[in-house]
Amino acid sequence: MRVAFVHDWLVTYRGGERVLEALLELYPNAPIYTLFYDASEMPDSIRLRDVRVDRWLNALRPLRKILLPLLPAAIEAMPLEDYDLVISTSSCVAKGVLVGAEARHISYIHSPMRYIWD
Repeated sequence: MRVAFVHDWLVTYRGGERVLEALLELYPNAPIYTLFYDASEMPDSIRLRDVRVDRWLNALRPLRKILLPLLPAAIEAMPLEDYDLVISTSSCVAKGVLVGAEARHISYIHSPMRYIWD
């Protein structure tokens, strides 16, 4: 079975990333797809995994909050159609991934991102 994880972004190590870290133990060979990635902020349990991020979009990492209206389209464009199981962890847009017709999508949904209340 081909499995992939999707997480909104991996730029800080907080509660959502700890949940992802625990889930990664279930499928140690599954890649992680994310919109933005800063390896220097991640523990080895994530940094040493196959983390897939669009380099062009990742270059805009400092603007991620401003780009929020465009992020659903970016998540939907991720190439996940060949996976049998996609597990997303999301407080924002990762839950909106598109998977193949025969695939299952399980989403762990966190409370809304903190900055939305600011």
